[in-house]
Amino acid sequence: MEAGRLGLLADVRAAMRAHPKSAGVQEAACGAIWTEIPDGNQRDVAVRVGLLGDVRAAMWAHITSEGVQEAACRAISNIASDCSQDDAGLLGMVADVQAAMRAYEESEGVQEAACGAVWVMSNNSDRIVSEARRLGVLADIRTAMRTHAGSKDVLFIGDVVMRALE
Repeated sequence: MEAGRLGLLADVRAAMRAHPKSAGVQEAACGAIWTEIPDGNQRDVAVRVGLLGDVRAAMWAHITSEGVQEAACRAISNIASDCSQDDAGLLGMVADVQAAMRAYEESEGVQEAACGAVWVMSNNSDRIVSEARRLGVLADIRTAMRTHAGSKDVLFIGDVVMRALE
């Protein structure tokens, strides 16, 4: 099974690299990363293939695409889960996720996905928690919760991540 996932993830990475200017390709690729990595073994494969860097590149290349930002945050949540949260690459991704939150304050989907990404990255990692605090991510989480007070999903994950960061 791992060989098949490795092939799929390598194909996703190849598509992301072949079409860096296509928001549609980047969004679909991040969506595939989110849905096609169901367990820890596949997450390890994703890390070995280097998908975090490709997701990060997609976020910065398409900061004006709400869909890319949401899909990228979800992909980060999935890749970062069960991986080494002390990976130096995740430290920089806290700022990337924060940038998505700030760019799309009105988007419930981006806010929910971004809160989830911050929570997963910070889970059991003092370095990530410290970085999130240093960047002021708590204020962004509060803003998301106020802006989307009618969303049970944003309120739930926002509360979970606030507890993790406080």
